[in-house]
Amino acid sequence: KQWYQRRVRGCEDVQAMCNLAMYNYIEMRDLVRSPWFRLRKAMDNMLHAMFPDRWVPLYTSIRFQRKLTYKECMDNKQWQDEVLATAGKYSIAFLLQAILAGGVYLSATRDEGGWAKNGLSWAVNHIASTGERVFGGIRGYLPV
Repeated sequence: KQWYQRRVRGCEDVQAMCNLAMYNYIEMRDLVRSPWFRLRKAMDNMLHAMFPDRWVPLYTSIRFQRKLTYKECMDNKQWQDEVLATAGKYSIAFLLQAILAGGVYLSATRDEGGWAKNGLSWAVNHIASTGERVFGGIRGYLPV
């Protein structure tokens, strides 16, 4: 039974090594020039510095973690991809909500003939007629 388990684990590692080789080829061919890839690498390094036992980048786990098999390294990478994708989705949703809330706030704080009704044309006309900046001017229309 142990022989069979070692053999199955060995086959899984061989498959994982093939997948790693293909991923490395694609990464070197296409991904290294991508700003998203560089951002991912920077995030990996930052998270590894913050959580060295929990977040280990793929190539660090392959080179320096003798206790992990190749399959475990690939599983770890898939888990990290899912975590970052989920965090990215929530970050985008939070950013969109903040933009929407800011727009609602600006619309609610302007008078009827102002920003909410006429939008950007009101701001341009206001600057042309008074010389004041709408946002961040000396009088400043947005609360600080």
